[in-house]
Amino acid sequence: MALRLLKVMAKRIRMANSMIEGDRAYTSGPRLARYLLRLSVVGAEEGRLKLDLSQSELGNFAGMSREHINRQLSAWSESQIVAVESGKVRILDHAMLSHIAEADS
Repeated sequence: MALRLLKVMAKRIRMANSMIEGDRAYTSGPRLARYLLRLSVVGAEEGRLKLDLSQSELGNFAGMSREHINRQLSAWSESQIVAVESGKVRILDHAMLSHIAEADS
């Protein structure tokens, strides 16, 4: 039983490492878009995120500074891709954010 548990844990760690390494290959815009899409709630209120994160916390997850997160979210807000309301991010245009997330590094 312990051996099976260790194998499952090792597999999850390998998957997490692959995901982190893959995300680091993307430039900041696509990287942030990928994190926002991962955090979005599927099938619930459209565009809502699972966690209400501050820009600093979001930056820590995405490996970006708070200032860079702020600039990127402001640009996307002007383009009506996301909305930042009371410090909370809401996805307005899921298709466009998905397109950005898939952009080449």
